[in-house]
Amino acid sequence: MAAAVDGVVRYIHEVCRTAVDGRRAARAIARWAGRSRLSEPDFQLLWCLRPVSGDGIDQTTLARELALSPAQVSATVERLRAGGWIEQRPALGDRRRNLWQLTSGGQRLLTRMLHDAIAENPFRRKEAA
Repeated sequence: MAAAVDGVVRYIHEVCRTAVDGRRAARAIARWAGRSRLSEPDFQLLWCLRPVSGDGIDQTTLARELALSPAQVSATVERLRAGGWIEQRPALGDRRRNLWQLTSGGQRLLTRMLHDAIAENPFRRKEAA
């Protein structure tokens, strides 16, 4: 019985640590996104599209990757499309599906945000004086 309790105690401890780390991460994302007047889902969707090559990613995959509802992803892609940061393309063979990818403006935005994050990174090595 004691071993089972110890295992549950360790599990709860890890879950609590993960929750704290998640809050810290959410604050960092909010800072980075806020500088460009984006919401957290906006930033996360753009970041998710960053490494994509080829035709893009469909909304169902984006929703699953970001743990967002399809309705949230639909609203987010429309907002980002209107801002000129992403573009849609019809999926080959399925007129109902759209694939999303970054525009050159979206790539520039993420590059700028990446440089901002690098500048504030508390873990970067300080240059020797």
